[in-house]
Amino acid sequence: MNIKKILLILSVALPAFSCNTKNSVIDDIVDNEGIYGYAAYTDGAPIAGMAVSDGFSTVITDKEGFYSIESPSPNTFYIYASIPADCKIAENSEGNPDFYHKYTKERSKYDFKFERIAVENDFIVYALADPQCKDNAHISRFESETLADIMKTKKNESLPIYGVTLGDIVYSEGKRNCAPYMAEMRRVMSQRNIGFPVFQTMGNHDVFSSATEPVEAADFNLGYQRDFESVFGPVNFSWNRGSVHFVHMRNVIFQSNTVYDSYEDGFTMAQVEWLKQDLKHVPKDKMVVLCVHIPLLKNSDGNINLVRLALSDFQSAIVFSGHTHYMRNEPDLPLPEKVHAAVSGAWWHSVLNGDGSPNGYGIHYFSGNKIVNSIYKGVNGKMASREYQIRMYRGNAKTGGKYEKFQFPYTDRDLIACIFNSSSAWSVKVFEDGAYSGDMKRIPAKRYSGDVIGADSSQDWWAIGYNVGVVGRGHVSGTRSSYMTSSYATWKYTLKNPQAAVRIEATDGYGNKYICTKFTPDYDYSDLSM
Repeated sequence: MNIKKILLILSVALPAFSCNTKNSVIDDIVDNEGIYGYAAYTDGAPIAGMAVSDGFSTVITDKEGFYSIESPSPNTFYIYASIPADCKIAENSEGNPDFYHKYTKERSKYDFKFERIAVENDFIVYALADPQCKDNAHISRFESETLADIMKTKKNESLPIYGVTLGDIVYSEGKRNCAPYMAEMRRVMSQRNIGFPVFQTMGNHDVFSSATEPVEAADFNLGYQRDFESVFGPVNFSWNRGSVHFVHMRNVIFQSNTVYDSYEDGFTMAQVEWLKQDLKHVPKDKMVVLCVHIPLLKNSDGNINLVRLALSDFQSAIVFSGHTHYMRNEPDLPLPEKVHAAVSGAWWHSVLNGDGSPNGYGIHYFSGNKIVNSIYKGVNGKMASREYQIRMYRGNAKTGGKYEKFQFPYTDRDLIACIFNSSSAWSVKVFEDGAYSGDMKRIPAKRYSGDVIGADSSQDWWAIGYNVGVVGRGHVSGTRSSYMTSSYATWKYTLKNPQAAVRIEATDGYGNKYICTKFTPDYDYSDLSM
């Protein structure tokens, strides 16, 4: 039997014989450098097989719910559990999912207690990328637009709902310290406020390095994540629902103690080791959803291949990410990925991301170990309809406004469509005057950010026309390229008859069909209003 377990039994038994004497056994337990405790359901039954971590190593509770970490890392910040699928996710006093204890060297025992529930085979996850709130005005928009739409949408859902963010909860940059707004974002996303638990992921802006003391680990300054940890909880952690194992990890490697923009995507070796331990006891027939901030896609630097390798034994795994402020779905990669467009769109300056997708969030429906449906939900104007997934333009459509004007670089015979959530799994058919004419093809991603627009551009110049030409972002400033972003959701077809009545029928990989029959007129932005 584990020595700590023996000592724990003795600590309970000995006081019966020595009530007035200082108990040296209890002192030994308190002073011991290790960590231990019990996991139990609220009905008193032990929770066996639950993972417990100090952020660096992971252990599993035995049949009696007992665990111990003999040598916790000196950089331990929390002791936390990977919430089992048959446990309710409670809310702690700070408004976060309740699964962690603040670690102190003076304390050795950390117990966990969860309410037992039936395993939910079917459930929904709302995924929010890049809220990036830098002030109260941004938070107000986040509440009145994003959260208001979520509250309305969830009324029509019949399944349990959970939320994940995908980084950049706030927007710290330069000398701007937005760490104080983290607590407010925690409040507005609390379960008591929106009705379901939200698990947070750290992004590159969720930091204020000059306000923190360096905490040098073997391969990373942990001071970068202390602001985030103090407000939202652990940075690298996992939880379970149904037959799905969710993992959240920081995949930002900061390279300077003072410059926010000095970072790369990737994972430290300590994180890779933590992930391997976390996954060690997860059944291989479970689905694993890895939530990160910066897309992994085909990148290989920064130990990304080691993370892919750790996930390769599972029958089903996918990455949820954000960061880019445009949509990108890649189901054909060895490790499939859904890159989510931003909640904040063009940094709260408008209601559009740079690729034409509206400010919004992903809704993912899980059944067993699969995603069985997935949509992107806009939150403003006509774009707030679940059916609003397509805009179509003439190939030479004119866009923009008082600051600047643009034009799509194609001909009037070309049909161009922005299909927000699309991927290679979609089928997009064109009908001319009611008759099937042919299939649209996705334009390979090609980005221009200067005055010249190449004929192979895949960008949504309607959205660029609005953000740059109507709102004026990047019209005269050095941030122009930020508002002329890439698009992986632009489709093209050459019409047989440019004068024909046109209908697009787009069917996604889950069988949802979306129809568009209206060309967007030149310089028309009426879709942005009710």
